[in-house]
Amino acid sequence: MSAAAAAARICHYCHKQNIKLYKCSKCKNDTYRVCSTSCQKKDYKRHKQTCLVASSSSSSSSSIQYCEEEQQQSNHDGIQARLEVLQSKEGGEEEEKEVWKDAGPIHLTPSMMHDLDSNSANSSNNNTIASIPTTRKLLKQKVQSTLQKSLPKCTRQLLQGSFISTSSNNNKNSNYTYQHSNDKIDTNVLLLFHGAGDSHDPYSTFANTMSLPQTATLSLHASSCGNDDEGFVTLPFGLGHTWFEEMDYVISGDVLPKHDGRRLTSLTRASRLVRKIISSLLPKEGEEGGWSPECIFLFGYSAGACLVMEVCRTLAHHSIYTLGGAICVAGGIQHESKTSTYCTTPKPLTPILIMTGAQDEIYPPGAAIQSSKLYNNNNNTSSSKKNNVVTIYNQPNKRHEMICKKEEVQAMMEFLSKLLVRRFVAMEDMCT
Repeated sequence: MSAAAAAARICHYCHKQNIKLYKCSKCKNDTYRVCSTSCQKKDYKRHKQTCLVASSSSSSSSSIQYCEEEQQQSNHDGIQARLEVLQSKEGGEEEEKEVWKDAGPIHLTPSMMHDLDSNSANSSNNNTIASIPTTRKLLKQKVQSTLQKSLPKCTRQLLQGSFISTSSNNNKNSNYTYQHSNDKIDTNVLLLFHGAGDSHDPYSTFANTMSLPQTATLSLHASSCGNDDEGFVTLPFGLGHTWFEEMDYVISGDVLPKHDGRRLTSLTRASRLVRKIISSLLPKEGEEGGWSPECIFLFGYSAGACLVMEVCRTLAHHSIYTLGGAICVAGGIQHESKTSTYCTTPKPLTPILIMTGAQDEIYPPGAAIQSSKLYNNNNNTSSSKKNNVVTIYNQPNKRHEMICKKEEVQAMMEFLSKLLVRRFVAMEDMCT
């Protein structure tokens, strides 16, 4: 090894030998090396007297460069690099017009390195300096990644049941569809329950059309949570699935009475399964993601609406927790609670919006009023302290059908606007 080569392997500030060294990002002088960012900062006042910009074609406007290790290793851990920003400075002819400002060390992952190489190749054709992600941009990306929440693994396993998905997309299969919020901030989550024999796909599309702020959506299918012995109800003759037994699907095909034992037992079982799904969505110690109860909302149509209202009633009845809110379209509870005993300290009831049609013969406006009374009365609270937490919206000239009018959407949005939890990301960025 020549003397010049040996000298190049020594830090010019601390004189350590045989270590990985850094070049100066400004002059890129092969004879100048430092072993760390700290040495570069300490030696900068001396080095800047002889430091010259490597390329004479460099622009005088603000630009960004970085200095990295001389021997880069392309492994899965990426590399450590130092970020510097070249800023313009006003001054006389004898003063420096440009000042290098140290932005600190930065870790470049393999994907970032690939992007930098691509930008560098494109910029070399245009004689411009490749853009390097700034520290603030990387911090913003890190914050953004925490705003979008993945569906917890335990929830996915519970919903799949005996179904084994062959798709690589964990957010969509035959049992459910999970979608992030359109604004990429999943502060809340809305669970949607379809009607008897229906599919979850139209409700997923409906949820995406609503575009609720900071709200992810989870559209559920009644085939989730396993087979008939473990999950919900399978309809005969290939008619699909439903949440509980509303009719005698075996013998007569007639609608079961409100207080029929088989109907109530099936509804209680379905309510227990939904509570299990909700519990899987709660934050777990040592795991990322999850939603607190006040950030979980329910939406149901017809049989799904009856199930949603029953779930909210039992959650308060057993003093488990109170959800953010629920919307019941063309359906609701139609019987008193099967359990006669109440918890001594029940939780507050979840706010509910019941939406019905004036010409609905299956679930008329009178049934909505009765559901409201049953829901408010099923609480171990004195009548003087009871508050009506049920809002009823009656749409004129509407039969037993899903939301389809502009006025209905407005009523639903007004209800949710008072309950949805909002995260002020802009203020969080100011505090970081």
